Amino acid sequence: MKSFSEKIVAVVFVLIFFAGRNYAQQGNVVEQVDSVMTQLVKLKMFSGVVLISVDNKPLYQKAFGSANYIKKIPNELNTKFSIGTVTKFFTAILISQLKEEGRIQYTDTIDKYIPGFSSEASKITILNLLDERSGLGNYEEDPGFEKKGKDIKNIDELLPIIKKEKLKFTPGAQMSLSSSGFAVLSAIIEKIYGKNFKEILEEKIFNPLKMNNSGFSINVNDAGEFANGYKVLLDGELKDSLNENTKCAGNIGIYTTAEDLLKLDYSLANDTLILSNESKLRLFSKNFSGEDKETWKIYSSKETFGIEGSLPGFETVWYRFFREKYSIVILSNLNQPSALDATYFVKMILFGRQYSPPRIPPTRFVYNEIEKAGIKYFLANYGKIFHDNRYEISDYNLFDTVGKDLFLMNKKDWAIQILKLNASLFNYVPTVFNTLGDAYRQLHKRSEAIASYKKAMKLDPANDYAAKMLAKLGAI
Repeated sequence: MKSFSEKIVAVVFVLIFFAGRNYAQQGNVVEQVDSVMTQLVKLKMFSGVVLISVDNKPLYQKAFGSANYIKKIPNELNTKFSIGTVTKFFTAILISQLKEEGRIQYTDTIDKYIPGFSSEASKITILNLLDERSGLGNYEEDPGFEKKGKDIKNIDELLPIIKKEKLKFTPGAQMSLSSSGFAVLSAIIEKIYGKNFKEILEEKIFNPLKMNNSGFSINVNDAGEFANGYKVLLDGELKDSLNENTKCAGNIGIYTTAEDLLKLDYSLANDTLILSNESKLRLFSKNFSGEDKETWKIYSSKETFGIEGSLPGFETVWYRFFREKYSIVILSNLNQPSALDATYFVKMILFGRQYSPPRIPPTRFVYNEIEKAGIKYFLANYGKIFHDNRYEISDYNLFDTVGKDLFLMNKKDWAIQILKLNASLFNYVPTVFNTLGDAYRQLHKRSEAIASYKKAMKLDPANDYAAKMLAKLGAI
Protein backbone atom coordinates (compact mmCIF):
# COMPACT_ATOMS: atom_id res chain seq x y z
CA MET A 1 0.00 0.00 0.00
CA LYS A 2 2.71 2.43 0.90
CA SER A 3 5.47 3.46 -1.43
CA PHE A 4 8.93 2.20 -0.47
CA SER A 5 10.29 5.68 0.19
CA GLU A 6 7.52 6.41 2.67
CA LYS A 7 8.62 3.35 4.62
CA ILE A 8 12.20 4.45 4.81
CA VAL A 9 13.29 6.40 7.82
CA ALA A 10 16.12 8.67 6.80
CA VAL A 11 19.45 9.14 8.48
CA VAL A 12 19.02 11.66 11.28
CA PHE A 13 21.57 13.53 13.31
CA VAL A 14 20.59 14.22 16.90
CA LEU A 15 22.10 16.20 19.74
CA ILE A 16 21.02 14.89 23.10
CA PHE A 17 21.91 16.40 26.39
CA PHE A 18 21.54 14.54 29.67
CA ALA A 19 21.51 17.15 32.40
CA GLY A 20 22.63 15.94 35.79
CA ARG A 21 23.83 12.57 34.53
CA ASN A 22 23.89 9.63 36.92
CA TYR A 23 26.04 6.80 35.65
CA ALA A 24 25.23 3.17 36.36
CA GLN A 25 27.90 0.73 37.51
CA GLN A 26 29.17 -1.43 34.65
CA GLY A 27 28.15 -4.74 36.24
CA ASN A 28 24.69 -3.38 36.88
CA VAL A 29 24.48 -2.16 33.27
CA VAL A 30 25.15 -5.64 31.90
CA GLU A 31 22.55 -7.22 34.17
CA GLN A 32 19.86 -4.61 33.43
CA VAL A 33 20.45 -4.54 29.69
CA ASP A 34 20.30 -8.31 29.54
CA SER A 35 17.03 -8.32 31.46
CA VAL A 36 15.30 -5.65 29.39
CA MET A 37 16.47 -7.13 26.07
CA THR A 38 15.10 -10.53 27.11
CA GLN A 39 11.74 -8.86 27.80
CA LEU A 40 11.75 -7.13 24.41
CA VAL A 41 12.47 -10.42 22.65
CA LYS A 42 9.59 -12.15 24.48
CA LEU A 43 7.25 -9.36 23.37
CA LYS A 44 8.48 -9.83 19.76
CA MET A 45 9.84 -6.29 19.82
CA PHE A 46 13.48 -7.12 19.08
CA SER A 47 15.66 -9.52 17.15
CA GLY A 48 19.28 -8.68 16.44
CA VAL A 49 22.54 -7.67 18.08
CA VAL A 50 23.26 -5.16 20.87
CA LEU A 51 26.78 -3.82 21.40
CA ILE A 52 27.73 -1.29 24.09
CA SER A 53 31.25 0.13 24.28
CA VAL A 54 32.78 2.14 27.12
CA ASP A 55 36.08 3.95 26.57
CA ASN A 56 36.41 2.20 23.18
CA LYS A 57 36.15 -1.28 24.73
CA PRO A 58 33.09 -3.56 24.47
CA LEU A 59 31.13 -3.72 27.72
CA TYR A 60 28.16 -5.70 26.47
CA GLN A 61 27.58 -7.61 23.23
CA LYS A 62 24.90 -10.20 22.67
CA ALA A 63 22.74 -11.59 19.86
CA PHE A 64 19.02 -12.24 20.19
CA GLY A 65 16.36 -13.90 18.09
CA SER A 66 16.82 -15.46 14.67
CA ALA A 67 18.50 -14.48 11.44
CA ASN A 68 16.00 -16.73 9.67
CA TYR A 69 12.89 -17.79 11.57
CA ILE A 70 11.77 -20.29 8.91
CA LYS A 71 15.09 -22.14 8.86
CA LYS A 72 15.61 -21.53 12.60
CA ILE A 73 19.03 -19.94 12.11
CA PRO A 74 19.87 -17.88 15.23
CA ASN A 75 21.35 -14.41 15.16
CA GLU A 76 25.00 -14.40 16.21
CA LEU A 77 27.51 -11.66 16.93
CA ASN A 78 28.95 -12.02 13.41
CA THR A 79 25.54 -12.02 11.68
CA LYS A 80 25.40 -9.44 8.90
CA PHE A 81 22.49 -6.99 8.84
CA SER A 82 21.32 -4.59 6.19
CA ILE A 83 21.68 -1.09 7.66
CA GLY A 84 19.20 0.58 5.33
CA THR A 85 19.45 4.34 5.10
CA VAL A 86 22.53 4.49 7.34
CA THR A 87 24.16 3.82 3.96
CA LYS A 88 23.69 7.56 3.37
CA PHE A 89 26.26 8.26 6.06
CA PHE A 90 28.85 6.14 4.22
CA THR A 91 28.06 8.00 1.00
CA ALA A 92 28.65 11.28 2.84
CA ILE A 93 32.03 9.95 4.02
CA LEU A 94 33.03 9.18 0.42
CA ILE A 95 31.98 12.66 -0.70
CA SER A 96 33.96 14.17 2.19
CA GLN A 97 37.02 12.21 1.06
CA LEU A 98 36.64 13.54 -2.49
CA LYS A 99 36.51 17.05 -1.07
CA GLU A 100 39.70 16.42 0.92
CA GLU A 101 41.38 15.14 -2.25
CA GLY A 102 40.44 18.35 -4.07
CA ARG A 103 38.41 16.46 -6.67
CA ILE A 104 35.09 18.15 -5.91
CA GLN A 105 33.68 21.30 -4.37
CA TYR A 106 30.40 21.28 -2.49
CA THR A 107 29.24 24.08 -4.78
CA ASP A 108 29.73 21.97 -7.93
CA THR A 109 26.50 21.39 -9.85
CA ILE A 110 25.55 17.86 -10.88
CA ASP A 111 25.74 18.61 -14.61
CA LYS A 112 29.52 18.91 -14.19
CA TYR A 113 29.61 15.15 -13.67
CA ILE A 114 26.35 13.76 -15.05
CA PRO A 115 24.75 15.29 -18.16
CA GLY A 116 21.15 14.89 -19.20
CA PHE A 117 19.24 16.49 -16.35
CA SER A 118 16.67 19.22 -16.98
CA SER A 119 17.90 22.81 -16.95
CA GLU A 120 16.38 23.32 -13.50
CA ALA A 121 17.76 20.07 -12.04
CA SER A 122 21.21 20.80 -13.48
CA LYS A 123 21.49 23.61 -10.93
CA ILE A 124 21.45 21.14 -8.04
CA THR A 125 24.75 21.24 -6.13
CA ILE A 126 26.55 18.47 -4.28
CA LEU A 127 25.73 20.38 -1.08
CA ASN A 128 22.02 20.31 -1.98
CA LEU A 129 22.24 16.54 -2.36
CA LEU A 130 24.06 16.07 0.98
CA ASP A 131 21.62 18.33 2.83
CA GLU A 132 18.61 16.68 1.12
CA ARG A 133 17.60 20.04 -0.32
CA SER A 134 17.89 19.10 -3.99
CA GLY A 135 14.19 19.01 -4.84
CA LEU A 136 14.57 15.47 -6.17
CA GLY A 137 12.14 12.85 -4.95
CA ASN A 138 12.32 9.09 -4.61
CA TYR A 139 12.87 6.90 -7.62
CA GLU A 140 10.89 4.08 -5.96
CA GLU A 141 7.74 6.16 -6.50
CA ASP A 142 8.05 5.95 -10.26
CA PRO A 143 4.82 4.15 -11.31
CA GLY A 144 6.73 1.41 -13.11
CA PHE A 145 9.60 1.01 -10.68
CA GLU A 146 8.19 -2.04 -8.90
CA LYS A 147 8.57 -4.04 -12.11
CA LYS A 148 11.67 -2.31 -13.46
CA GLY A 149 13.49 -2.29 -10.12
CA LYS A 150 14.00 -6.04 -10.10
CA ASP A 151 16.08 -5.79 -13.28
CA ILE A 152 18.22 -2.80 -12.27
CA LYS A 153 21.80 -3.93 -11.64
CA ASN A 154 23.74 -0.67 -11.30
CA ILE A 155 23.40 3.04 -10.68
CA ASP A 156 23.59 3.95 -14.36
CA GLU A 157 20.31 2.09 -14.90
CA LEU A 158 18.69 4.18 -12.15
CA LEU A 159 19.68 7.53 -13.64
CA PRO A 160 17.15 7.59 -16.54
CA ILE A 161 14.34 7.22 -13.98
CA ILE A 162 15.75 10.00 -11.80
CA LYS A 163 16.35 12.33 -14.74
CA LYS A 164 12.63 12.15 -15.59
CA GLU A 165 11.63 13.40 -12.14
CA LYS A 166 9.96 16.75 -11.84
CA LEU A 167 11.59 18.77 -9.06
CA LYS A 168 9.43 19.17 -5.96
CA PHE A 169 10.90 22.60 -5.28
CA THR A 170 13.73 24.90 -6.31
CA PRO A 171 17.08 23.40 -5.24
CA GLY A 172 18.06 24.69 -1.80
CA ALA A 173 14.62 26.08 -0.98
CA GLN A 174 13.60 23.45 1.54
CA MET A 175 14.44 20.01 2.91
CA SER A 176 12.86 16.77 1.74
CA LEU A 177 14.32 13.30 2.20
CA SER A 178 15.36 11.89 -1.15
CA SER A 179 16.59 8.48 -2.22
CA SER A 180 17.15 9.84 -5.72
CA GLY A 181 19.51 12.51 -4.37
CA PHE A 182 21.83 10.00 -2.73
CA ALA A 183 21.71 7.73 -5.77
CA VAL A 184 22.98 10.71 -7.79
CA LEU A 185 25.74 11.28 -5.23
CA SER A 186 26.85 7.66 -5.62
CA ALA A 187 26.80 8.07 -9.40
CA ILE A 188 29.08 11.09 -9.07
CA ILE A 189 31.42 9.08 -6.83
CA GLU A 190 31.56 6.27 -9.39
CA LYS A 191 32.17 8.71 -12.24
CA ILE A 192 35.14 10.37 -10.51
CA TYR A 193 36.83 7.17 -9.33
CA GLY A 194 36.01 5.13 -12.42
CA LYS A 195 34.95 2.17 -10.27
CA ASN A 196 31.67 0.77 -9.00
CA PHE A 197 30.26 1.80 -5.65
CA LYS A 198 31.04 -1.55 -4.01
CA GLU A 199 34.72 -1.36 -4.98
CA ILE A 200 35.00 2.23 -3.77
CA LEU A 201 33.46 1.42 -0.39
CA GLU A 202 35.92 -1.43 0.04
CA GLU A 203 38.94 0.63 -0.99
CA LYS A 204 38.12 3.83 0.90
CA ILE A 205 36.34 2.61 4.06
CA PHE A 206 35.99 -1.15 4.61
CA ASN A 207 39.56 -2.26 3.89
CA PRO A 208 41.39 0.56 5.74
CA LEU A 209 39.27 -0.07 8.85
CA LYS A 210 39.41 -3.87 8.48
CA MET A 211 35.62 -4.02 8.29
CA ASN A 212 35.95 -7.52 6.89
CA ASN A 213 32.31 -8.48 7.42
CA SER A 214 30.88 -5.48 5.61
CA GLY A 215 29.83 -5.10 2.00
CA PHE A 216 27.39 -3.60 -0.41
CA SER A 217 24.13 -5.15 -1.69
CA ILE A 218 22.72 -8.01 0.30
CA ASN A 219 20.85 -11.14 -0.80
CA VAL A 220 19.73 -13.07 2.25
CA ASN A 221 18.92 -16.14 0.18
CA ASP A 222 22.62 -16.75 -0.47
CA ALA A 223 23.86 -17.66 3.00
CA GLY A 224 22.64 -18.21 6.53
CA GLU A 225 25.13 -15.68 7.88
CA PHE A 226 22.93 -12.86 6.55
CA ALA A 227 19.90 -11.84 8.58
CA ASN A 228 16.55 -11.93 6.86
CA GLY A 229 14.27 -8.97 7.57
CA TYR A 230 10.86 -9.33 9.18
CA LYS A 231 7.81 -7.24 9.89
CA VAL A 232 5.90 -7.97 13.09
CA LEU A 233 2.21 -7.95 12.22
CA LEU A 234 -0.44 -6.62 14.58
CA ASP A 235 -1.25 -10.10 15.86
CA GLY A 236 2.42 -10.78 16.66
CA GLU A 237 3.05 -12.97 13.64
CA LEU A 238 6.18 -12.40 11.56
CA LYS A 239 6.03 -11.54 7.87
CA ASP A 240 9.11 -11.98 5.68
CA SER A 241 9.94 -8.56 4.25
CA LEU A 242 12.55 -9.75 1.73
CA ASN A 243 10.37 -9.09 -1.30
CA GLU A 244 9.82 -5.49 -0.19
CA ASN A 245 13.52 -4.64 -0.28
CA THR A 246 15.43 -3.25 -3.21
CA LYS A 247 19.08 -3.03 -4.18
CA CYS A 248 20.72 0.20 -5.19
CA ALA A 249 23.44 2.59 -4.11
CA GLY A 250 23.98 5.74 -2.12
CA ASN A 251 20.83 5.61 -0.02
CA ILE A 252 20.61 1.92 0.96
CA GLY A 253 22.49 -1.28 0.20
CA ILE A 254 25.24 -1.70 2.82
CA TYR A 255 25.33 -4.66 5.19
CA THR A 256 27.61 -4.99 8.20
CA THR A 257 28.03 -6.42 11.70
CA ALA A 258 27.85 -4.62 15.02
CA GLU A 259 31.57 -5.19 15.54
CA ASP A 260 32.43 -3.70 12.14
CA LEU A 261 30.27 -0.66 12.75
CA LEU A 262 32.09 -0.16 16.06
CA LYS A 263 35.37 -0.08 14.11
CA LEU A 264 34.01 2.86 12.11
CA ASP A 265 32.82 4.48 15.34
CA TYR A 266 36.28 4.10 16.89
CA SER A 267 38.12 5.48 13.87
CA LEU A 268 35.92 8.54 13.47
CA ALA A 269 36.22 9.31 17.18
CA ASN A 270 39.93 8.66 17.63
CA ASP A 271 41.99 8.86 14.44
CA THR A 272 42.24 10.35 10.97
CA LEU A 273 42.65 7.14 9.01
CA ILE A 274 39.72 7.79 6.67
CA LEU A 275 38.83 11.45 7.39
CA SER A 276 40.57 14.53 8.72
CA ASN A 277 39.30 16.16 11.89
CA GLU A 278 37.93 19.08 9.87
CA SER A 279 35.93 16.73 7.64
CA LYS A 280 34.69 14.76 10.65
CA LEU A 281 33.43 17.93 12.27
CA ARG A 282 31.46 18.84 9.15
CA LEU A 283 30.15 15.30 8.80
CA PHE A 284 29.03 14.84 12.42
CA SER A 285 27.52 18.31 12.70
CA LYS A 286 26.14 18.04 9.15
CA ASN A 287 27.53 21.48 8.44
CA PHE A 288 29.25 20.94 5.10
CA SER A 289 29.48 24.51 3.90
CA GLY A 290 29.08 26.97 6.78
CA GLU A 291 31.68 28.43 9.05
CA ASP A 292 32.46 26.01 11.86
CA LYS A 293 31.66 27.51 15.25
CA GLU A 294 33.88 25.06 17.10
CA THR A 295 36.85 22.81 16.53
CA TRP A 296 36.80 19.02 16.35
CA LYS A 297 38.60 18.95 19.72
CA ILE A 298 35.78 20.89 21.34
CA TYR A 299 33.02 18.99 19.55
CA SER A 300 34.47 15.57 20.39
CA SER A 301 34.83 16.45 24.05
CA LYS A 302 31.18 17.18 24.76
CA GLU A 303 28.68 16.37 22.01
CA THR A 304 26.48 13.37 21.25
CA PHE A 305 26.02 11.96 17.78
CA GLY A 306 23.12 9.71 16.86
CA ILE A 307 22.16 8.08 13.59
CA GLU A 308 19.20 5.85 12.76
CA GLY A 309 18.20 4.22 9.54
CA SER A 310 15.90 1.52 8.28
CA LEU A 311 14.26 -0.25 5.41
CA PRO A 312 11.47 -2.84 5.52
CA GLY A 313 12.41 -5.50 8.05
CA PHE A 314 15.60 -3.86 9.34
CA GLU A 315 16.62 -1.01 11.62
CA THR A 316 20.00 0.29 12.76
CA VAL A 317 20.83 2.72 15.57
CA TRP A 318 24.31 3.97 16.34
CA TYR A 319 25.14 6.49 19.09
CA ARG A 320 28.41 8.03 20.20
CA PHE A 321 28.45 9.94 23.49
CA PHE A 322 31.78 11.74 23.12
CA ARG A 323 32.03 13.18 26.61
CA GLU A 324 31.32 9.87 28.33
CA LYS A 325 33.09 7.75 25.67
CA TYR A 326 30.01 5.56 25.37
CA SER A 327 29.02 3.94 22.07
CA ILE A 328 25.83 2.03 21.30
CA VAL A 329 25.37 -0.07 18.16
CA ILE A 330 22.06 -1.89 17.72
CA LEU A 331 21.25 -3.87 14.57
CA SER A 332 17.78 -5.37 14.24
CA ASN A 333 16.10 -7.57 11.65
CA LEU A 334 12.63 -6.53 12.77
CA ASN A 335 10.83 -3.50 11.38
CA GLN A 336 11.20 -0.05 12.89
CA PRO A 337 11.13 0.93 15.76
CA SER A 338 12.67 -2.26 17.16
CA ALA A 339 16.21 -0.84 17.39
CA LEU A 340 14.96 2.55 18.56
CA ASP A 341 12.98 0.92 21.36
CA ALA A 342 16.03 -1.08 22.46
CA THR A 343 18.20 2.04 22.29
CA TYR A 344 15.84 3.93 24.58
CA PHE A 345 16.22 1.34 27.34
CA VAL A 346 19.99 1.04 26.88
CA LYS A 347 20.42 4.81 27.20
CA MET A 348 18.23 4.97 30.30
CA ILE A 349 20.27 2.18 31.91
CA LEU A 350 23.65 3.65 30.95
CA PHE A 351 22.77 7.01 32.47
CA GLY A 352 21.14 5.59 35.59
CA ARG A 353 17.64 6.81 34.73
CA GLN A 354 14.38 5.28 35.89
CA TYR A 355 12.27 3.54 33.24
CA SER A 356 9.07 1.55 33.01
CA PRO A 357 9.24 -2.08 31.85
CA PRO A 358 8.73 -2.74 28.12
CA ARG A 359 5.19 -3.33 26.89
CA ILE A 360 3.68 -4.03 23.49
CA PRO A 361 3.80 -1.12 21.02
CA PRO A 362 0.72 1.08 20.47
CA THR A 363 -0.02 -0.51 17.09
CA ARG A 364 -0.44 -3.98 18.58
CA PHE A 365 -2.33 -2.51 21.53
CA VAL A 366 -4.86 -1.01 19.10
CA TYR A 367 -5.28 -4.34 17.32
CA ASN A 368 -5.79 -6.20 20.60
CA GLU A 369 -8.45 -3.71 21.68
CA ILE A 370 -10.31 -4.03 18.36
CA GLU A 371 -10.14 -7.83 18.60
CA LYS A 372 -11.43 -7.71 22.17
CA ALA A 373 -14.33 -5.25 21.88
CA GLY A 374 -14.95 -4.84 18.15
CA ILE A 375 -14.25 -2.05 15.68
CA LYS A 376 -17.45 -0.09 16.44
CA TYR A 377 -16.72 0.06 20.15
CA PHE A 378 -13.12 1.06 19.53
CA LEU A 379 -14.08 3.90 17.15
CA ALA A 380 -16.58 5.24 19.67
CA ASN A 381 -14.28 4.98 22.70
CA TYR A 382 -10.68 5.11 21.47
CA GLY A 383 -9.88 8.25 23.50
CA LYS A 384 -10.89 6.64 26.79
CA ILE A 385 -9.23 3.36 25.85
CA PHE A 386 -5.92 5.12 25.25
CA HIS A 387 -6.19 7.20 28.40
CA ASP A 388 -7.08 4.30 30.68
CA ASN A 389 -4.17 2.22 29.39
CA ARG A 390 -1.63 5.09 29.37
CA TYR A 391 -1.04 5.03 25.63
CA GLU A 392 -0.93 8.15 23.45
CA ILE A 393 -1.82 9.04 19.88
CA SER A 394 1.31 11.07 19.31
CA ASP A 395 0.98 11.58 15.56
CA TYR A 396 -0.61 10.26 12.37
CA ASN A 397 1.84 7.36 12.04
CA LEU A 398 0.06 5.19 14.62
CA PHE A 399 -3.26 4.71 12.83
CA ASP A 400 -1.53 4.98 9.45
CA THR A 401 0.54 1.91 10.35
CA VAL A 402 -2.41 0.06 11.89
CA GLY A 403 -4.53 0.65 8.79
CA LYS A 404 -1.86 -0.61 6.42
CA ASP A 405 -1.15 -3.67 8.56
CA LEU A 406 -4.84 -4.51 8.82
CA PHE A 407 -5.00 -4.37 5.04
CA LEU A 408 -2.06 -6.79 4.82
CA MET A 409 -3.92 -9.12 7.18
CA ASN A 410 -6.96 -9.01 4.86
CA LYS A 411 -9.05 -7.17 7.46
CA LYS A 412 -9.90 -4.56 4.88
CA ASP A 413 -13.09 -3.19 6.44
CA TRP A 414 -11.29 -2.51 9.70
CA ALA A 415 -8.43 -0.98 7.73
CA ILE A 416 -10.65 1.51 5.89
CA GLN A 417 -12.39 2.57 9.09
CA ILE A 418 -9.10 3.12 10.94
CA LEU A 419 -7.64 5.07 8.00
CA LYS A 420 -10.79 7.21 7.82
CA LEU A 421 -10.45 7.92 11.55
CA ASN A 422 -6.84 8.92 10.97
CA ALA A 423 -7.86 11.26 8.14
CA SER A 424 -10.36 12.96 10.44
CA LEU A 425 -7.85 13.34 13.28
CA PHE A 426 -4.97 14.52 11.08
CA ASN A 427 -6.81 16.22 8.23
CA TYR A 428 -3.87 18.55 7.69
CA VAL A 429 -1.36 15.78 6.88
CA PRO A 430 -1.10 14.82 3.18
CA THR A 431 0.28 11.35 3.90
CA VAL A 432 -2.92 10.14 5.60
CA PHE A 433 -4.85 10.85 2.41
CA ASN A 434 -2.21 9.13 0.28
CA THR A 435 -2.58 6.03 2.44
CA LEU A 436 -6.37 6.18 2.36
CA GLY A 437 -6.22 6.65 -1.41
CA ASP A 438 -3.98 3.59 -1.72
CA ALA A 439 -6.48 1.51 0.27
CA TYR A 440 -9.41 2.61 -1.85
CA ARG A 441 -7.43 2.03 -5.04
CA GLN A 442 -6.63 -1.54 -4.06
CA LEU A 443 -10.32 -2.08 -3.31
CA HIS A 444 -11.08 -0.78 -6.83
CA LYS A 445 -13.02 2.17 -5.40
CA ARG A 446 -11.78 4.62 -8.00
CA SER A 447 -13.85 7.70 -7.07
CA GLU A 448 -12.95 7.44 -3.37
CA ALA A 449 -9.28 6.94 -4.23
CA ILE A 450 -9.28 9.98 -6.51
CA ALA A 451 -10.95 12.12 -3.82
CA SER A 452 -8.31 11.10 -1.28
CA TYR A 453 -5.37 11.79 -3.59
CA LYS A 454 -6.87 15.16 -4.55
CA LYS A 455 -7.14 16.06 -0.88
CA ALA A 456 -3.46 15.18 -0.46
CA MET A 457 -2.62 17.38 -3.46
CA LYS A 458 -4.66 20.26 -2.05
CA LEU A 459 -2.72 20.08 1.20
CA ASP A 460 0.59 19.77 -0.63
CA PRO A 461 0.58 20.84 -4.30
CA ALA A 462 4.10 19.39 -4.63
CA ASN A 463 2.90 15.94 -3.52
CA ASP A 464 4.57 13.92 -6.23
CA TYR A 465 3.19 10.57 -5.10
CA ALA A 466 -0.44 11.74 -5.14
CA ALA A 467 0.08 13.31 -8.56
CA LYS A 468 1.46 10.05 -9.96
CA MET A 469 -1.42 8.04 -8.53
CA LEU A 470 -3.96 10.47 -9.96
CA ALA A 471 -2.26 10.17 -13.33
CA LYS A 472 -2.35 6.39 -13.04
CA LEU A 473 -6.10 6.59 -12.36
CA GLY A 474 -6.57 8.90 -15.34
CA ALA A 475 -7.76 11.75 -13.11
CA ILE A 476 -5.27 14.34 -14.35
